[in-house]
Amino acid sequence: MSEYQLDGQDLDDPQGRWRLTNTTTLPNWGAPRLINIEVPGRTGFLPTVPTSADPITITLGLLVTDSDHGRSGLDTNLQALAAIVRRHDRLLTLTHTLEDGAVRETLVRLSGAIEPEFYPAGSAAVLTVVLEAPSGLWWDVEETVAPSTDLSPLDGGAMPIPDAVLRVRPSAQRVIIQDVASGDTLTWEGSLVSNGTLTIEPAKFAATWSNGTDATKGLSLPAHGFHLTPDSIGHHALTVQGGVVEVTARRCF
Repeated sequence: MSEYQLDGQDLDDPQGRWRLTNTTTLPNWGAPRLINIEVPGRTGFLPTVPTSADPITITLGLLVTDSDHGRSGLDTNLQALAAIVRRHDRLLTLTHTLEDGAVRETLVRLSGAIEPEFYPAGSAAVLTVVLEAPSGLWWDVEETVAPSTDLSPLDGGAMPIPDAVLRVRPSAQRVIIQDVASGDTLTWEGSLVSNGTLTIEPAKFAATWSNGTDATKGLSLPAHGFHLTPDSIGHHALTVQGGVVEVTARRCF
């Protein structure tokens, strides 16, 4: 199995129609988006920190063979590869399997033209495919569930998690959840439901009781959203007032 799979299909094709070459790269790290605020009479810019990053790109080098059928076989294999890569109806799922067996995934789209280079003597073609992950993030494939009092199962991430789901058993009409690393605070305030669990999805700006009742009205988030942010050693931590919280999330890189 190769290190990359696209929509579940190994890019070292099991049928031998194509394989990755050594021009394939590791994912780049998206550049931080910097906000520069000038103040008259002040040297330089205000010291604002980056809160987001540009998309990431992945370059795939591929050698396409003729499957021992000459030029017609090569054309057939090129079209089969194009059917996988050149989707215009949705984003593709790119999976990256690391040498230690860890698996990460992200949604990608084709970025730029593909120009196959034909080698008549070997009836083969070499091409470069550049994929872009608009989110700028890789995620673990599997979700992790952990209590807010011990988020060590999420340790090791490098980027803030934007889509964690928080399941809250409120003990008060006001629940305050603060991310330790960033200081960002999420607040929910409202009437309680007997034996109810409140599911908060910050990425969707939504809160719902376990009986199906919408509770979004009481939700308050920072303007940029609420993320689980790792500290300098990749550890996540929350403080909670007014309830007990369970977190469901995937580490981000």
